[in-house]
Amino acid sequence: MPLFRSILARDISRERAALAYHARRIHIDRFSVVAKNVNNSQRPACLFLERTREFARKFWRCAVPARKLAEDEINKLLSRMNGWRLVSGKLHKQFECKDFNAAFGNMTRVALIAEAMNHHPEWANVWNRVSFDLSTHSVQGISDLDFVLAEKIEEIFAAQTASRATSGT
Repeated sequence: MPLFRSILARDISRERAALAYHARRIHIDRFSVVAKNVNNSQRPACLFLERTREFARKFWRCAVPARKLAEDEINKLLSRMNGWRLVSGKLHKQFECKDFNAAFGNMTRVALIAEAMNHHPEWANVWNRVSFDLSTHSVQGISDLDFVLAEKIEEIFAAQTASRATSGT
């Protein structure tokens, strides 16, 4: 399901939904990163990512600063997030992958999205496990950006889990 159509995206402003849509245009497969433009033609990912980073930095830092969420907002959004919980004032979840390569591949996919959003997670990787702790330093707490990134992380790891289920491994 596209990020901008999800339940969480309805709770954020139109400007943030526009950037989420822009960031989700990054298509990642096992061997290459290819960006598709409006005409569905392909171009080198480095050019696309550079433009995305430039857009994201201007957009997030200037036009739409992160908004710290109140405790009731956090609890409401957290109830919609499967397996995410509040630990030491941060959103936390641990994922388990097939092996180290799958874990590292998913971390790379998350890194591309995080860089485009200019919102970087705290994470740890031990063999096939990846754990995330999300918070926003600029607001000294949890912001709407953390939930957008958490949802994107869910999509990335869910796709890997779904492919394992269909392949029977």
